[in-house]
Amino acid sequence: CNVEFHDRIVQMVGNAKLLEIYRRLINETHLMRRHSIYHGGGRLVSNQEHRQIVQALAKRSPDEAVRAMRGHVVHGRDRYMASLASTSADPSDNAPLQIPPERAIPQGAAPQATVPNP
Repeated sequence: CNVEFHDRIVQMVGNAKLLEIYRRLINETHLMRRHSIYHGGGRLVSNQEHRQIVQALAKRSPDEAVRAMRGHVVHGRDRYMASLASTSADPSDNAPLQIPPERAIPQGAAPQATVPNP
């Protein structure tokens, strides 16, 4: 899954504080990212970008990994913006972007892990 892939990459860095910050950020942006994947048609493209990242990491090529990760982020942003443009004609399409109160995480609550620690 997309979220687990990203979480594992951050886990591999070995920086607990970075992982905590990353998980809080993901918690805040989850619905936005989901909207992009489903409405922006990005699932196949995103998976291909993930393969490029893994290949660069497997080759231990930092420059190639940085290019692949940066491209993935930029393309993800572009897919999100395109998804907003494609759904903005119907205001009801924006409803999934709102977090229902029962799903919101209280301020100051610890983030939940999306992948168990190895």
